[in-house]
Amino acid sequence: MLLPLSAPQSRVCVTGATGYIAGPIIERLLRAGHTVHGTCRDPSNLTALSPLMDLPGASERLRLFKADLMVPGSFDAAVQGCDYVIHVAAPVVLGKVGPGEGRSKIVEPMMRAVDNVLDE
Repeated sequence: MLLPLSAPQSRVCVTGATGYIAGPIIERLLRAGHTVHGTCRDPSNLTALSPLMDLPGASERLRLFKADLMVPGSFDAAVQGCDYVIHVAAPVVLGKVGPGEGRSKIVEPMMRAVDNVLDE
């Protein structure tokens, strides 16, 4: 069990809220009393979001925003008013990446995604 942390309360945007890495980050932030703006592809997907919504403090301090890493401007609402951004979302590549395709299929989309998140 994670114990609450002592820190000044902040508003923090966490990208990829339904992902494996973001969930524990969001839990820690909520337990510490922070307000969290989480981004996800589909805020209406209750199955994917129920573990987050069941976290202590989520009903009061967790807001979910629809965002797509490949769409410029889709993170603007989520990061607005935030003191910090924790960017852990990543573009999903389905199928095999062939020889010489790593840069175009993984690296370049990831770089565009970072630009889209931070270009608020």
